[in-house]
Amino acid sequence: MDSLIHRDFLEQAYAIVNPLQVPMAQFDGIPSSALIPPGMERHARMMPRLLDLRALGNDERMDLLERSDKWLRTFGDPMFSMLIESNKQPAQVVAHLLKNMVMSRADGKRFWLRFHDPRVFQHLPWILDAGQLWHLMGRSRSWCFYDVFQQKWSRVELPELDDRTLPRFHFSPRQWEALDLLQPLNDALTELQERHESIPEGALARVMEGLCAASANGLHSAEDQCEFALQWFHEGESMLGLPLVRQALLQANAEGGSYLSIKREMEYASSSPTVR
Repeated sequence: MDSLIHRDFLEQAYAIVNPLQVPMAQFDGIPSSALIPPGMERHARMMPRLLDLRALGNDERMDLLERSDKWLRTFGDPMFSMLIESNKQPAQVVAHLLKNMVMSRADGKRFWLRFHDPRVFQHLPWILDAGQLWHLMGRSRSWCFYDVFQQKWSRVELPELDDRTLPRFHFSPRQWEALDLLQPLNDALTELQERHESIPEGALARVMEGLCAASANGLHSAEDQCEFALQWFHEGESMLGLPLVRQALLQANAEGGSYLSIKREMEYASSSPTVR
């Protein structure tokens, strides 16, 4: 399990923390700002906060770094959701982050882009293009996050682009589909990690292919999509030719039931001895 390097930590001006995962008492004395997008005030307690690490002296930084490493070793998750290297003032950073926390879909519905969650952000560099990353990270030099699958800290640098030539920040239908599938994607990758001790090479692309196939075959719950994608990872498209899979899909779509439950019941019935 990778720890933050002292030199790298000293370069960070800000940290985003999630009060639902780490009590704010861990950050007593550090100036912080709530990241609450307009319209989400009633969910204030669920919203992340931005810590101003520049207010800390060197000894205080070292103490915070040691506590961060201990937290990671104890709980397996980072104390900091994100670390930000920036020369901007807190108000500028807060305003920029808030601008991108809630995105609008084509149908007008609002989508909470939880980029402060490492399990979300670690996928954004392959989902978004360079211009979109620039829009997202614009008031910083880099963002540093903990990759829960590789179990190491990773850094994403701000793309060097001319903002005058960039289109407005919005997502394509394909990107919306990927964002909607992040929960079952992370669930499937976690399952594979537990089975193999590390994520097998090529797993991400193959699991995403399976998740898209699950959606195309009428499965919309994260649990069903994850189950389908894991089988797809091992068997590929040929699984669609299996009688049990075809029957489970047919029944789930016809009755609105759980593909996972139906499939397991069918597997149990086929493996049970026949009573004469």
